[in-house]
Amino acid sequence: MIRLLLHRPTIFHSHTFQFLSTTTETFQNKKQHLQFLQDQATLPSGFSAGISTFKFSPQELPTLDASMTLTMLSLDDPNGTAAWSAMYTKNAFPGSPVTVGKDLLADPISRIQGIICNNKISNVFPGGKISGVDNAKKVAQSALNELNRANNITNSTSTSTFLPSSTGVIGWRIPVDEMIQEMPTLIQNLDNKSALPAAQGIMTTDLYPKVRGVEIPCENGDLGLLTGIAKGAGMIEPNMATMLGKTLKRYKARIKMTAIYYPFCSMLFYSFLLTCIIYFFLIFLVFVLILLQFFL
Repeated sequence: MIRLLLHRPTIFHSHTFQFLSTTTETFQNKKQHLQFLQDQATLPSGFSAGISTFKFSPQELPTLDASMTLTMLSLDDPNGTAAWSAMYTKNAFPGSPVTVGKDLLADPISRIQGIICNNKISNVFPGGKISGVDNAKKVAQSALNELNRANNITNSTSTSTFLPSSTGVIGWRIPVDEMIQEMPTLIQNLDNKSALPAAQGIMTTDLYPKVRGVEIPCENGDLGLLTGIAKGAGMIEPNMATMLGKTLKRYKARIKMTAIYYPFCSMLFYSFLLTCIIYFFLIFLVFVLILLQFFL
């Protein structure tokens, strides 16, 4: 998946861009921090997000009273989109949702309706008679079916599907039946305003939700919006490991190349100039030291 850097909204101007770092941000309490994140978490138009939490007993440990949160990021367009991309871990033994996602990514005509994610169980080497891949596909199909039912869509000809995503304990089977039963509640909780609930829904060992947004000026004067959420505490290695990240974007016109190209070139030029100055200074210093050896 894609990692989202933790900056405040980066403002892209027509000829320059400015990074506004959060390194000086301080918060008096959790409520204040959550309000700051809420201000970052506006969903792009055309997207909805929702979560739903339910109780279950893992098949591997029936005596445990566990809870799982389902998170959905969904397109409002019932036909889904072919304009999607993903980056997955290079590990040789990835989780079942990664296998499903890679297969969809390799299909040139694949379309996705959104992302369905669960925490608590990662669906990695789950064992059992039914494979983790089949379970992931079953949950994804259930999400699509329930969304279509809620929108009164029957006999849909769309080939779109939901992209599955899981995080949590390795070696356990996801509670497919309970997850399917929870789908109607999850669909009812969809909202087109904020991505913060989704950022909270995918958390496991994270101390706080991770969400950021950025506005991108377009050539027609309109503003595009890029919003991202991420999950993972020290889980980037090896090869992104169990970190999850989702980004959603909207724009109505082609983004100006000048918004990123010219500042980048300027940055390279000044970096090169500074390097040359440092080298010349070091050479001069060495030369002075050599002269001192002869005269002292």
